[in-house]
Amino acid sequence: MIASRRDSLCMRILRAKYNVRNNWLRKNPPKRASPVWKAIEGAKKLIAKGACYLIGDGTSMDAWIDPWIPWVQGFKPKPKDESIIQNPLMVSQLIDASCRSWKINLLQELFDPTLVQAIIQIQIPLSPRPDKLIWVLDKKGDFSVKSAIRASHDQSPNNAPYIVPWQKLWRLKAPERTKMYCGGQDKMLSPLEKILC
Repeated sequence: MIASRRDSLCMRILRAKYNVRNNWLRKNPPKRASPVWKAIEGAKKLIAKGACYLIGDGTSMDAWIDPWIPWVQGFKPKPKDESIIQNPLMVSQLIDASCRSWKINLLQELFDPTLVQAIIQIQIPLSPRPDKLIWVLDKKGDFSVKSAIRASHDQSPNNAPYIVPWQKLWRLKAPERTKMYCGGQDKMLSPLEKILC
């Protein structure tokens, strides 16, 4: 994933060319980009649906903007009330560095009790390490095409499970062009499957 810290040659080239830093998910896409980069940017909304930071030292995450609470919808907190000014607040400011625990009093000032309980459940590592963006829709935390397709099905307008009768479709005695059109099944296909058809 572009936003992860993977260090393959391809990732380094893409990060360098498009100036990708830690805030790629909230950065506006470049006006002129290659088709590959435009496709990656097009998947950003889907990636944001399952991307959440694993807390290390908390220095690279803005508590109001970045996704970091895995048990909350959207992974981002909301203030206790609207009067709280949402100035930049790094997650590291919510952590007591000496004993590596949450600053409960500060959490209670900023967030409602339910959110405070969700934050307290997040374990802080004993030794500080860099924050890491993970894919929560996978057990190992790694982004995969399979889990992305599963996530895209979840965000489709009709969440009803569907089964496309591919074998019957391909056995039809019809022109290949008709088969490739998917015979009117496009309502039941995911966006990725529509592209493939």
